[in-house]
Amino acid sequence: MRLAPLLLGIFAASQADAGPDATANRFINDTPSMMDWGTYRLELRLAAAPELGSPSVYYDWDRNRIIIYKGMIINRESTVKEEDDCRDWVTAIRRAAIVDPETGKLALDGVKSSIFSSFFSHSGFSRSVLGITEEEALRELDKMFTMEAAYYRTEEGRLDPSLTTCRAELLDNKIAIEK
Repeated sequence: MRLAPLLLGIFAASQADAGPDATANRFINDTPSMMDWGTYRLELRLAAAPELGSPSVYYDWDRNRIIIYKGMIINRESTVKEEDDCRDWVTAIRRAAIVDPETGKLALDGVKSSIFSSFFSHSGFSRSVLGITEEEALRELDKMFTMEAAYYRTEEGRLDPSLTTCRAELLDNKIAIEK
């Protein structure tokens, strides 16, 4: 019976020391923005469509761009043609956003912004922030989406120094390919 108070004291003392440390508190107290939320939601949407290659989505602060990025490592013997794959991928991304890949314009009449920008909006309501309506902000956000792909070739387990990259804006019908 004398052991019970001792165990209770040890248990109570260990509970007092429990809790988040400074590092955990930093992340607990740092709230996500609508930019964080939108990039997360868009990445989930793109990952759910296997034909889009599960690209990552992130905001590039220095360029003020939302990047949809696909990296691919290809065996030297592969028949994959980087340029063709890039064109097909950009076309599929544009179609997923409801953008006509031939014109680079929104594909549906009456639609004011892409499906992609809708992931950055509030659900069920809209509001003005800093004097900019949500509708205006979503239209401007569409101009920030950039697709980028990098194709690396391997030979005998080593990365070949040659690299093919491609870049395209969502609201455009052009694709830049560099070897």
